[in-house]
Amino acid sequence: MKYLTSLFTVISFSNAFSHTRWQVDGSLPPRTDDSGIKSSSAPCGIRKFNTRTALKSGQELTIQWEETIDHPGHFEIWFSMENDDNWALLKTIIDDQSGRNNASHFFTNSISVPDVTCDNCTLQIRQIMTDRNPPTLYYSCADVQISPNNPPVIVKTPIEPPLEIPPMTPSAPPGHSDCTDL
Repeated sequence: MKYLTSLFTVISFSNAFSHTRWQVDGSLPPRTDDSGIKSSSAPCGIRKFNTRTALKSGQELTIQWEETIDHPGHFEIWFSMENDDNWALLKTIIDDQSGRNNASHFFTNSISVPDVTCDNCTLQIRQIMTDRNPPTLYYSCADVQISPNNPPVIVKTPIEPPLEIPPMTPSAPPGHSDCTDL
């Protein structure tokens, strides 16, 4: 019985420790289903899934994420072109705290996919909780591949200039010696 109580306590604590992550069945599946990733194991934690979402550069993308424990603050969407390095901020979204009563809830927003081409890019959502001093950071990562949005440009090379044909001089049709007699 003591073992079961300890197991229940560990499971309950690990679920209560979660804060935010990309929505598991959303447009950007997370690299891991753990939403309790803190800044100490940045930038993306341990990979559980090998899912890479194909995107087009410049496209408008609807993003969905889950906040499992409500905290005042904001969310930030970050982008890394390769190897979870050199992060660039794409968007900041205020957490409005509107009547959720600490229940787990889902958010939807949109971003413009960066106008780049890359095979091993990452989109990251960060939850910045401002009710802590200093603010606490939780995050979730999604692996993406970005290909060009535009169709390939077809360049037509000109053909060699046409041959010059000398102007023709009028002549009589076959069997006629002169066309002036009518």
